[in-house]
Amino acid sequence: MSEETKRELRFQFGDKFEETDDGGLIIRNVRLLAPGFWVDSLTRQGTEYTLEAMKGAEWLDDSLWARHAGGMPRSISDKIGNVINHKYDNEGVIGDLYFHRKTQLSREIAEMARAGLFNYVSSEVSTVDSWDSGKKRYKTDKIVFTGVATVNRGACTTCRITENSGENSLDIKELEESFGKVQKELEGKVEALEKKAKELEESKGRELEELKANNDELTKKVAELESGNKVEDLEKRVKALEDTPESPKTFESTDKELELPDDGIVVDRKAGEVYRM
Repeated sequence: MSEETKRELRFQFGDKFEETDDGGLIIRNVRLLAPGFWVDSLTRQGTEYTLEAMKGAEWLDDSLWARHAGGMPRSISDKIGNVINHKYDNEGVIGDLYFHRKTQLSREIAEMARAGLFNYVSSEVSTVDSWDSGKKRYKTDKIVFTGVATVNRGACTTCRITENSGENSLDIKELEESFGKVQKELEGKVEALEKKAKELEESKGRELEELKANNDELTKKVAELESGNKVEDLEKRVKALEDTPESPKTFESTDKELELPDDGIVVDRKAGEVYRM
């Protein structure tokens, strides 16, 4: 299983608007995530989102944002509401969008949604993925929602409520192109890994054959030594050397010149006297 990856996935929301007593606006039953192979806008990589993972989806943050963080950190004024009543409905994850309309930005985006000037939200999720060797693609094993943002266009063509055939066909074409590109890239990586694995297996096989050949050669030599009683003969020779007493050591003579010292001392060997001149 791979490590956690952050993603942004866009989906279309519906037209069920409700005013609240506190001045807010609720859009009911918005599709936040649906099963399928989606190329998210953050990593630009395709992943298959499964119903099994959606069924156990967790929520770390239910904030509704005016935009994704992107390259610029969001401020608190970018928070325009919350996602409430989020749940799994056998077709994915849905929830209600609550616009608090306490700020100018929240009021403006709520009115834009009501007027149909944009029709999508983008779920921010962290996923844990694993490689599906049969389909040769990644699939989600765990999904954690970290927020939702309003966006101009969505990524999921199966989550539409208000149909628009022209835009739908464009999304499908882009999705097919993205899928083909990602699939080709993944297939290339798999092929490279398979080639590397084969090379390693062949290398290990050669090493094992060499070790086996060396072992066979050593076994053969040992057998030859044992069959010819060479080991026993060597043991006897070593034993005989150990039992042989060590011969007295002799040293070569060193040439010497013996003369009387020339320092005024006279030795009269005949008289047995030594005296100084």
